[in-house]
Amino acid sequence: MRNPRPQDFEYILLPGKVGSEFEATALHNELFDFWNEFWGEVLLEVTGERRRLTADDFLRQDSFAVLMYQNQIIGIHAYSFFNLSSIASAQHSYFEKYFNKNFLKALQTGNFQNIMTMEYFSVAKDWRAKRIGISLAKLIVVLGLRLARECNADGTITAARADVPAANIARNLGAISLVDPIEIHTKPTELMLFPKDCAEPEASEFKDYLNYLWHSRVNYAIDVNQTSIKKIA
Repeated sequence: MRNPRPQDFEYILLPGKVGSEFEATALHNELFDFWNEFWGEVLLEVTGERRRLTADDFLRQDSFAVLMYQNQIIGIHAYSFFNLSSIASAQHSYFEKYFNKNFLKALQTGNFQNIMTMEYFSVAKDWRAKRIGISLAKLIVVLGLRLARECNADGTITAARADVPAANIARNLGAISLVDPIEIHTKPTELMLFPKDCAEPEASEFKDYLNYLWHSRVNYAIDVNQTSIKKIA
């Protein structure tokens, strides 16, 4: 598919964990299968081993962004929210696993307390920019930054691999590295922060996709500020 139209896509926000009356369980199951398969392949590639993913890392997410084309999931992104003034939040195992004390100190020094994380950044191989003429990766990140602003996050953080385009995409969209790179699964990884005032790309074609998907989004996710379920069409 070359140069698909904005209206050919759907942008949906789902929670990581669902309750007994959740109305989109089938889609949530598809999301979990996509996440499990995609990241199983990534871990096989970077470690040489078939490692089992744990559902715990899926369920702890506050929200997943799901990009769909003709009822097929083609991209996902995971988001969690932390208030770092909470000692328990600052000591969450996520920060121990993917960041370090210097990074947390830099966040606290900069007074970044309410943080959104970006994790499990995934775009199906058949939907990379060279094939379709637009960067869905960039689109998903910018949509995520809009969500962070809507939720009043002081900043958005991510651990982005430097040996693949992820770190450069983040940097081109306004992210900065707060500390020296580290290795995660033997791969060089930049620990990055998007300040809340990051500017969006100005290209009109990109804006068409961005604005269409944002305004037509369907949100089944938990509102982290109100702790309620909402659906916005």
